[in-house]
Amino acid sequence: MTDVDLLAVAAAVLGAGGLLIFVYLRIESRQAATLTERVVRAVGVRSAKPLATPVHRSIWREEANRLARLPFMFGIERTWGVTYATWHLAIFALGTGALTWLLLRGLLHLPLWLAAIGTLAALVSLPRFLMIQQQRSADARFLEAFPDALDMCVRMVRSGLPVVAAMRTVGQQASPPVNVTFAHVADLCEIGVPLETALSNISTEIGLPDFHFFAIALGLQRRTGGNLARTLETFAEIIRKRRAVRMKATSTTAEVRMSAIILTGIPFFVIGTLAIINPGYLDPLINDPRGNVVLGAALLGLILGGLSMRWMIRSTTLV
Repeated sequence: MTDVDLLAVAAAVLGAGGLLIFVYLRIESRQAATLTERVVRAVGVRSAKPLATPVHRSIWREEANRLARLPFMFGIERTWGVTYATWHLAIFALGTGALTWLLLRGLLHLPLWLAAIGTLAALVSLPRFLMIQQQRSADARFLEAFPDALDMCVRMVRSGLPVVAAMRTVGQQASPPVNVTFAHVADLCEIGVPLETALSNISTEIGLPDFHFFAIALGLQRRTGGNLARTLETFAEIIRKRRAVRMKATSTTAEVRMSAIILTGIPFFVIGTLAIINPGYLDPLINDPRGNVVLGAALLGLILGGLSMRWMIRSTTLV
């Protein structure tokens, strides 16, 4: 199969996928239009067109964004801290795929199937990596500001404010992303959602153990009674101690992490140096089927070794 044939197959697959997405969104928009028509008729309005058009556009936009982000979000459990727009991810993916194709096919002259696999892997990997890093950054900022937000709640509860009003104040004055979370809880409580239910839903969405413990402790305190300010103050101290332990574990494993990065990067550095100094030296690994087996086994071993080191380091730093 030549490069032209591969491009034709890729274009056909993309066209079929786009047609399926169009049909799916069309069905969803018709269902939304039918539902809106029934609601408008129930309230006594003659025409539903002014209300149906925004619903159509909103559904098309939301479904298109969800389907476009689905390949990059597969397997990622939490994305509440990701702020990248869909077109940002698409640009990252297309740029990475194009550069990878030029490197593997144009410079290294790898077989077509191997270059295609590498391009697809790179096309998905960079947006996923950026999303995971942004989510981890949001988690770190949340855990850093969470004890201060609890201290703010303690001061307001001791001054006589109810818990929901204290959360509303935290949502207005705390640093992001904690302020958004507390403001969301306060909004849910104001529309009639019980505080325990609101905290449980938000803790499930955020997925951080510290906030989950906070939701459980606050729910138990509201059922059994007691000194709420003292409970929140003790919980803030526990979170600070947990954060100190995490930071100590991170600093302890800094040397191990740097060694893992160096050991993982050395093979790529050696291969790149040999490809520049003596390009024909690595031809048997690419042109010979036995060399392909050796190359695949080496890549597999490198990936498994990197994942093993990463798992051991994260098992130490996750406290």
